[in-house]
Amino acid sequence: MVRLKMRTDDYPHDLKACTSLFKNKITGRRVAIVTVGNHDAPNTADLLVHEAMHVWRDMCEAIDEKHPSSEFEAYAVQNISANLFKAYEKTRGPLFVKPQRPSK
Repeated sequence: MVRLKMRTDDYPHDLKACTSLFKNKITGRRVAIVTVGNHDAPNTADLLVHEAMHVWRDMCEAIDEKHPSSEFEAYAVQNISANLFKAYEKTRGPLFVKPQRPSK
């Protein structure tokens, strides 16, 4: 929010999950801010993928893509979801804990 020079009162507050779409006042580029509340890992993952779909739809609108191929859509949503997972882990910590192998 600071980097985008947005007021913190512009920040959406939602207990479940929310995608807010803005136009960057400096660059004119589209910006998606995804928020997610405190949930267990599977529900958080579900919500992040759901919100990725909103980001994808906005991207399609931005490039005037009315009928993307299923493969294009699948790769795009995969990439957006992966970036949301990385951003979540950067700000909130690990979403999933990797099981440790037992010692021999």
